[in-house]
Amino acid sequence: MLLRNPGFVIIAAAVRSATVGAQAARHNGRPDHREIYYGLLNDLRRTGLIGRGELLAVVSSFVSVFNRESFKRRAILRSTRSGEMDAFANLLERLPSEVPAASILIGLASCLRRDAAADEVEPELVQAISA
Repeated sequence: MLLRNPGFVIIAAAVRSATVGAQAARHNGRPDHREIYYGLLNDLRRTGLIGRGELLAVVSSFVSVFNRESFKRRAILRSTRSGEMDAFANLLERLPSEVPAASILIGLASCLRRDAAADEVEPELVQAISA
């Protein structure tokens, strides 16, 4: 359910782009790398422990800043659309409370390929995270 939700996967890709991906680009000497959001993964983890509403607020704030940066940079990486944010919010509302949505989001963001789309998440990854 989580990994088939386009909003969840796209937001995970945006988180990766702004954290792990941006750090890798800087390390590899790419001058056009995206701004690095240090602490974002910790913020997601912390707010995920507090509650889904707080997690949604942090994700919404991040997506807003991420989209502004994408627009300014006219980045190759696409921005997150409002429909995807709505899909993410609806998913959070429907998830059972015992599902650690923030931890799964962080895990997916940490290992998702840079160019992955919602329908391209590898079956092995889905099985590993779902197990």
